[in-house]
Amino acid sequence: MADSQFADPKLLNRLAWQGRWADRRRSERLARSAFRHGNRLECGLARRTLAWQAVWAGRLAEASTLIESAMKVADDLSPEAVAQIWALSAGIQCGRRDFAAAMDSIERAHEVLGSEGDVDTWCCLIGSEGIAMGLMGEFDRAAQLVDAAAPYAEEATKAYLRFVLAWAQLRGGAPDAAWGTAMHAVVLCRGWENRVVLPSALEVLGAAFARTGRPERAADVFSEAIEIARGEGDARAQCEILNQAGRLAQDTGDMRRAGMLLRQGRNLARQIGFPLWQDLFRGDLSDRRAMQEA
Repeated sequence: MADSQFADPKLLNRLAWQGRWADRRRSERLARSAFRHGNRLECGLARRTLAWQAVWAGRLAEASTLIESAMKVADDLSPEAVAQIWALSAGIQCGRRDFAAAMDSIERAHEVLGSEGDVDTWCCLIGSEGIAMGLMGEFDRAAQLVDAAAPYAEEATKAYLRFVLAWAQLRGGAPDAAWGTAMHAVVLCRGWENRVVLPSALEVLGAAFARTGRPERAADVFSEAIEIARGEGDARAQCEILNQAGRLAQDTGDMRRAGMLLRQGRNLARQIGFPLWQDLFRGDLSDRRAMQEA
């Protein structure tokens, strides 16, 4: 579909949203075109897609502005679109470490969607809820929630849910289970061209390799993951990967490399304004200094 002034904004929005997992740049380009040529409703939907891409890339301030604008036309949007916007709000709030507000936003999303809403949208909400739960330390609940929802998801969304499940399993102290789930998530991402989740799924896979005594495999996976994340312009995923790669270097005794990777991640988190990762890198760098001084 050529991005031109003659294209139908409704079709552009549909293509932008449907293709959001597979091709970030095309999705954003189509959404911007829909915004330029669309009416009030189509502009709201375009902002939803652009906000979704911004949240996944870690551009929280940009996403917040887009969501605020999209919410002004919420009365004109479908329940699915409004629920998705509330879920994006939760993603921003998680990035800002306001987990209670994130859970409130997810509750609003479920209320708007209702029991008769689109199933795949519901599955996406469950993924957001699982992440918020996990960040609050409720890893077992998060794992149970997303595992139960995964069979009902479309394939690209299923890759997302499998990634969240693997992440919850890893953080919950089950690296062997996380390895198998993360491998499944990677296979789904590759098979269904989910380029957004792929670097994050690889990050969890690499971390699972590291936790199960396979540091060489972990290093190889992290190298692939960071290359993909940089190519996609995904600063959020880069922070995740740099954090895990730094921990791996620290665990294998390469303190110089660990410091370099963790500082890279800290600086990137500062650059994009991502408080969650700024705090995590600050803690990891403090731990590294304490180990060196011991």
